[in-house]
Amino acid sequence: MENPSFFEPLNPRKRNKHRSKWHDYREPCIYMITITKKDFIPLLSSVEERGKDNCFCNYSPVGYIIYNQINAFNAAHKEAIISHRAIMPDHIHLIIEVKEYLEDDIGLGRLIGNLKDGVYKEFMQKFPESKLAAKLGIFEYGFNDMILRKKGQLDRMINYIKDNPRKYIIKKKHPDLFSKTNRILINNEEYMVIGNIFLLRNPDIEAVRYSRKYELKENEGVWETRKASYRRTMDNGGVLVSPFINPKEKDFLNQAIDSGTGIILIQNRFYGDRDKPGGRLFDLCARGQLLIISINKDENSRGDKADRQTCLFMNDLAAKIAYDRNSFSLR
Repeated sequence: MENPSFFEPLNPRKRNKHRSKWHDYREPCIYMITITKKDFIPLLSSVEERGKDNCFCNYSPVGYIIYNQINAFNAAHKEAIISHRAIMPDHIHLIIEVKEYLEDDIGLGRLIGNLKDGVYKEFMQKFPESKLAAKLGIFEYGFNDMILRKKGQLDRMINYIKDNPRKYIIKKKHPDLFSKTNRILINNEEYMVIGNIFLLRNPDIEAVRYSRKYELKENEGVWETRKASYRRTMDNGGVLVSPFINPKEKDFLNQAIDSGTGIILIQNRFYGDRDKPGGRLFDLCARGQLLIISINKDENSRGDKADRQTCLFMNDLAAKIAYDRNSFSLR
């Protein structure tokens, strides 16, 4: 029977399974790929803890099939190599380097399709009684890709994959992590945060900032260039960070919310241990799309308004988070 996964075409945009219109997927490039298993397929691994911050994936029989096929892929493809992997319980992360131009029309999708086909064939050899797998395949349709496009991004991709088991354990131990108030250190300064702290580890973070100087004739075209870059970050599965004060910045906040893009919102509002953001911001935090970082440490001042110096500080913090990655820790 023909493998139902087929090659992976450049399918129309879906949340977490879209292709970027601005990129040629046949060109030499490095990608971080995420592929999700079908619900009825057994778990690919179990995540176990061996001492503090030492977490690893213990592969199941299906996980070992994927491990075998990654090795087989690397042996069979001179035009590409999978250099890093994380075989999580219900999904896999890969870093794949395409080394030469792919002549076919499908490009990267063909490579991912080849890997899926290999997993399907070995799975059916070992579990021929699985009628659902024979009919529907092993993996969900499509895949998510993040394109390497910035200096230092490759190291962040590798660290993201290596850190996946630890993040899994943290989420399992703290199921309400995304909806309660926590404290983190950024550049040795403590801040109150609510939401998905792991957004700080995303390999592609961009600071959204508008300035009136972009309206000057000598800066003509700068804002259009920045807007294009913000859209590419959203298309690339990245994260936008900003206080989102200017209406033009708020427009990108709304675009990010609508598209499912990760958001880091810097606010001057004070959050105590029992405080929660209101309305849709709480919902976005609870589902992991939003992280709110509060710079206000005065519980007697709710900080509804921000003066110019405060706005500049929040924009500078956004830039540090995006472009000057320093380690942070949950308090």
